[in-house]
Amino acid sequence: MKKELIRKAITKTAHRIKTKGLLDTVGLAFHITGGLVDFYLNPFSKKQSKLPLPDYKKIRDDFEKSGLEVIPYVIDVKEFRDWLKEADFPEYYVKSYGDVFIEKALEHYVGAKLLDLKKDDVLIDVAAANSPWFEIAERMYRGCTAYALHLAFSPGINRKKIGADATAMPLPYGFGTKIALHCAYEMFEGDADIRLLPEAYRVLSKGGKMVIIPLYMHNFYFAYTHPVTDRKNLDYQGAARVWWMKHRIRFARFYSPQAFIERVSANKVDFKLKIYYIENEKEVSPACYLKFASVFER
Repeated sequence: MKKELIRKAITKTAHRIKTKGLLDTVGLAFHITGGLVDFYLNPFSKKQSKLPLPDYKKIRDDFEKSGLEVIPYVIDVKEFRDWLKEADFPEYYVKSYGDVFIEKALEHYVGAKLLDLKKDDVLIDVAAANSPWFEIAERMYRGCTAYALHLAFSPGINRKKIGADATAMPLPYGFGTKIALHCAYEMFEGDADIRLLPEAYRVLSKGGKMVIIPLYMHNFYFAYTHPVTDRKNLDYQGAARVWWMKHRIRFARFYSPQAFIERVSANKVDFKLKIYYIENEKEVSPACYLKFASVFER
């Protein structure tokens, strides 16, 4: 296993030297080394393992004190189990998530319920990556037309896949009726979380809805990152940097209630915003962690 990892590292480094140049590759090596030194040797660096658990009740109370509506949401566990059988996620997708697949499935179930997906809807699954949800949605909600949008897809509209930045979709005004972001919004770097809002408003038709699920929240504003990633030119937008060694991600933002209000609620255009608080996710599985979701209605 170690030999294979070393081989992959050497191959990846050689490819980078060929495509980016030796100086750029050496610069990245020093950049990553600096991150590892900070993680292992700096006693004051913020780490995921040292974070206190979020106080969800306080987060909910802070939202309500600010005037934002927080709606309790209770999962119908039996209905979800029946829905999951009907959804019939492909084996590759189930295996790719392992023990947390049940959480991912729950996000899609609750998201579909909050969007009130139905026939004649035009759904855009933003930052879809390899998710089969757009195909499943068309099958389950017959008459619904669904698209998968991701930055890594070939540019433009290619049948049901759209290659584009979600903050600049190549779609006409009022194209869709529903937009979904499943475990995606937290990775919108810099001010992209703000810039998505007017673009989603433009792309949705009147009465359309967008769901962000989960809405990742904590009691303070921070962003996870991994030392062994290229973090150059990363704009944290005032968020504290927290190292997270478990997942090799460049950026994942967690809002405090104040940061959410200042960044998202204050820039929601004319959307009506509702925040949902999931009360019984652990009844589905101990692996589930879905606590907050937000719905924007045009």
